[in-house]
Amino acid sequence: MSNTTDKPTRISALNRLVQSGLIEENKEKHRESFKKETNEAKDQSANTRVDNSEILNREDQSTSGIESYIDTTKIRAWPYADRPETEIKDIEELAEDIKENGQSSPILLRELKKPEGQISYEYIFGCRRLAACRFLNQTVYAIVKSYEELPDNKAFAIMHGENEYRKSISSWAKYLSFKKIMDQGVYKSQRELSRSIGKNESYIKDVFTFDRIPNQLRTAIGPMTNVSIKTAKEIVSLAKQSDDLLALESLAEQIRDGITPSSLRRKVLNRVSNKPSKKTVAGQEGDLFSVTELSDGFKVSFKPSAANKITIDKFANLVLKELESQNESN
Repeated sequence: MSNTTDKPTRISALNRLVQSGLIEENKEKHRESFKKETNEAKDQSANTRVDNSEILNREDQSTSGIESYIDTTKIRAWPYADRPETEIKDIEELAEDIKENGQSSPILLRELKKPEGQISYEYIFGCRRLAACRFLNQTVYAIVKSYEELPDNKAFAIMHGENEYRKSISSWAKYLSFKKIMDQGVYKSQRELSRSIGKNESYIKDVFTFDRIPNQLRTAIGPMTNVSIKTAKEIVSLAKQSDDLLALESLAEQIRDGITPSSLRRKVLNRVSNKPSKKTVAGQEGDLFSVTELSDGFKVSFKPSAANKITIDKFANLVLKELESQNESN
C-alpha cells in the first residue's frame, strides 16, 4: 500500500484539463501555476507526500463554480465509459491512500440534461477514485461540466486521454467502448474517432480486431479482458479454417485466461494434426451413439434417436462388441 501522492502525475492530469479547455476561467493563472509546480516537482522525489487539504485550499489551484465536492449517490456511469466494473480493481488500497493523503486529483463529471431520481451527474473519468470515495462513504472531489460545455465527442476524447495515464485498461474494454460510441453515431468513421482521441487509424483498426472474431467463438470465450490484440489477430487468422475454428472453441477457456499468440497457434495446430477419430455405433434400431477417441479416453455422444431405445445393459454390450472388433482389426 502506498502512503504517498505522486505530485508530477497530479500536475500532469490538471494540465491536461487546462489544455483541453475543461478549466476555462483563469487559464493563464493555472498554466503559470502548473509550470512553476512542475519545475519544483523535478527537484523532488516522485513520492513526495503532499497535504491534500493545502492543495485544495490554495487560491491559485481552484476555479470558482467548477471544482466541487459531490455526493457519490448522485453519480452514475457514463454510457461510453471505457473501464468496465470488472476492471475496477485495488479499490481498498486506493481508498486507504485517499483516507491518509486526500484525493489530490479531481474526477470529471457532467450534469445530466434531466435528473433521474436522485442521480444528477455521470462520470466521464475517475471511476476508481469514485469507487474509493464510495467505499469510504465520503464525497468525491470533482470538476463538473454541463452537456453543452462537454458534448459526447469531446468527453470521449478527454476520457481516453486521461485514462492513458491511469492503471491500464484492457484492449477488450477499449474495443467495447469504441464500438458502442461508433454504433451510436457519435463518430461517423474510425478516421474521425482516431483524430478525436489523437491516435492514428492503424491503432483504431487494431482495437477493432475483436470485431472480426466469429460470433460463435466470442460466445464460447466470453469476456476477453485478458486477450491481447496480438492474440486477437492470431484468433482471426486461425478461425478462417473450419478445423482450426473447432480447435479454437475447444481452447476457449485458455484463450479467456490470456494464452500467448504463439502458444495458441501451437495448440491449435497440434489439435488439428491429431484430430481424434470418431465412429458411430449402430444397433438394430439404427444409429444410437457415437464414440470419439480422445488422448486420455473416449467421449460418448448419444443420438436423439437413442432416447428410450437403449438400456444400460444394451449400451455396455454394444461398447464391448465395438472394442472387440477394434482389437481384432489391430
